[in-house]
Amino acid sequence: MKRTHVLSFEMMPPRNKSTIASFWSCSKQLVALRPDFISITYGAGGFDYTSSLKVITKLVDDTPIIPIAHLTCIATPKSVLEETVDAFLDAGVRMFLALRGDEPKRKLLAAEDDEKLSSSAQLTHLIRMLDKKRFRKSAKNKFTTIARPLVVCVAAFPNGNPVTGTSVEQEIDKLLEKQDAGVDFAITQVYYSARDFDNFMKKASRAGVQIPILAGILPSWEPARLLEAQKNIGVQAPEELLRSLESAMTEEDRYEIGLQFWTDLASAALESGAPGIHAFTFNKPTPPTMLAQRLGLI
Repeated sequence: MKRTHVLSFEMMPPRNKSTIASFWSCSKQLVALRPDFISITYGAGGFDYTSSLKVITKLVDDTPIIPIAHLTCIATPKSVLEETVDAFLDAGVRMFLALRGDEPKRKLLAAEDDEKLSSSAQLTHLIRMLDKKRFRKSAKNKFTTIARPLVVCVAAFPNGNPVTGTSVEQEIDKLLEKQDAGVDFAITQVYYSARDFDNFMKKASRAGVQIPILAGILPSWEPARLLEAQKNIGVQAPEELLRSLESAMTEEDRYEIGLQFWTDLASAALESGAPGIHAFTFNKPTPPTMLAQRLGLI
């Protein structure tokens, strides 16, 4: 039976040698689900893309899955970004997730006059400009561009961005800027309220946002995992959900509570017009697999 909604996953490159085996085991299980794409997060601090590049190159070479390369731009010299984009394009990457990113803890050394980008819209312009330059260089590049058009997606924030302190309305304005810059679709940050997502979709549509918006879902029934995500992205996990998970009598009960919560949230997103879901996996294959099964996506 043909899947009627998009199914995609996010994975993080192995942080050290001890996690390489588990990463590829997870990847194998997720690839077997035949997702529409798998996105690979950027290197530590937004400076070192080598681990991400290695993973994506292997996915391009060895699997039928389309990989999306994350790319952040804040505080990174334009020359470094150009080098990074070219490296991904050389590896066969045709899809990017263009992100502003967080302010880094350390600054990358650069010349005084080295330009820096400050938004994902600017990064989108840069990626497309570099791809057009490659198009003009050779017949092979022209064929690649025609056969496999470049796709750029961005983040969306149903509750505003707690990191930058922006409101929902401000984020919708930014989404319109990204749309004007030529992005193809968006993926939401983690959220916990079906009503918030539905309101965001309606407001975005009224404002003129026309690009598809995938619902970003974090299927986990581990309180520690949700608190870790809360710390990293600033989106508060519901106290009621955390209490229910923590007070579950058995592991099976905790699993069912969490899975039901995320299934309901994802189902509501599809009903609100999301073309599909993007599951943040934390390199754990079981939760996103069970979610996709519950939703009838596999």
